[in-house]
Amino acid sequence: MSMVRQSLVTLGLSSWLALPLSANPVEQLFSTRACPECNLRGQDLSNRALNGANLSSANLRNVDLQNSNLRNANLIYANLEEAYLYRTNLQEANLTNANLRNANLTEADLRGAKLTDAIILGALQAGAKFCRTIMPDGKLNNQDCRLLEN
Repeated sequence: MSMVRQSLVTLGLSSWLALPLSANPVEQLFSTRACPECNLRGQDLSNRALNGANLSSANLRNVDLQNSNLRNANLIYANLEEAYLYRTNLQEANLTNANLRNANLTEADLRGAKLTDAIILGALQAGAKFCRTIMPDGKLNNQDCRLLEN
C-alpha cells in the first residue's frame, strides 16, 4: 500500500480515493448530460447529441456547439456569450436569463425555445427559426411558423 493511501486509511479518508482528483466537465457532460455550473469555456462541443442536457448556470463562453442537438436542454442562466451555435437545435430549450451576447445563432432552430429575460444583444440571428419562441421581452415570436409548417 502506498504511503499516501496508508495515511489516508489511517485518517479514515479511504472513501476519498473513490472521488476523481480533478473531474473533467466535458466527460461529465457526455456521460451524464448534466453539468450545471460547469466551466466549459472555449470547448469544441460541435456535432453532439446533448438533447435534454442540464447546463444551467454553465460557462459556455466561446464554446463551439454548431450542429449540436440541445433540444429540451436546460440552459437557464448559462453564459453563451460569443458561442458558436450555427445550425444548433435549440427546440424547446430553456434559455431563461441566459447570456447570448454576440453569440452566432445563424440558422439555429429556436422553435418552442424560452428566451425570457435572456441577453441577445449583438447576437447574429440570420436564418434562425422562430416559432412558438418566447423572446426576452416575454412576447411570443411566430415569424417562421408558416414557413416551417409547409
